[in-house]
Amino acid sequence: MCCLVTAAHPLTDRAEVVYALLATYAQRAASAVHDGRRPRMLALPARVPREQRRELSTLLAGRPSAEQLAEFFAPRPEPHLRNADGHDYYDAEVVWEVPDEPLAWSRLAGRLVEIDDGILEWHADDGGKVISRGRVTRENRRWTLWANSRERLAEFEEIVRAVASGAREVHRKAERMGGEPHPRARVLDVESYFVSAEEPMQDMWRTHRESWVAETVGDLGMTPREAALAGGDARAELEMLLDDMDWRNDRQAELGRPFLMDVAWIRRELGIEAGR
Repeated sequence: MCCLVTAAHPLTDRAEVVYALLATYAQRAASAVHDGRRPRMLALPARVPREQRRELSTLLAGRPSAEQLAEFFAPRPEPHLRNADGHDYYDAEVVWEVPDEPLAWSRLAGRLVEIDDGILEWHADDGGKVISRGRVTRENRRWTLWANSRERLAEFEEIVRAVASGAREVHRKAERMGGEPHPRARVLDVESYFVSAEEPMQDMWRTHRESWVAETVGDLGMTPREAALAGGDARAELEMLLDDMDWRNDRQAELGRPFLMDVAWIRRELGIEAGR
């Protein structure tokens, strides 16, 4: 579902009156027609994705210039990805050649968590959820260390180096995932959470929804529970956020995928009825 933005204004000498027509989509055809009294500029509707509607609402409330509207409707930069530490998200890895490999691996296994044969992970608790901060895999005498940021990889290397001081670096890479930081780029927090095979799926969903209502959400500037109690603009923003979550769940269902968040439970918990 998208919002549609249309406009029709009398032609004058003021550039601002051109408004969303020529400025919103330079590639789309705009034409002047006469309504019997004066020329008017008309253009095709410009589709606005749901996740951009808050930004557009704020922009329109400030009586934007044609240039500002043109910038809004220009192609957006790739989303900027970050992990839970706020680091830029990278595919970061280093490959080591490890002497006396069996002994070093057994020592490392005592410090990390074995998740499969030849795979160890560095886990950390994050408010009741387990984050995988790094992973090491072995193949003969070579170990591949991986993390989702350059900073985490550097820290992980120090941990592993303590049991493999004689390791020799063979290869290293750090590839940014997503776009560079940009004022108009969406910021997405992406994290590597570990789910135990013994943990029932319903327990995982319960933990996810309960932690969400108690954590500060960037769009709200407070926790969802606080926003629900605050009322006014904060509650209205929360209602829009829940509406967006419902919409994303619907899209997941259309693709035959499980829902992303138990929005129905959140609405009951916070006393917010569905607005759709």
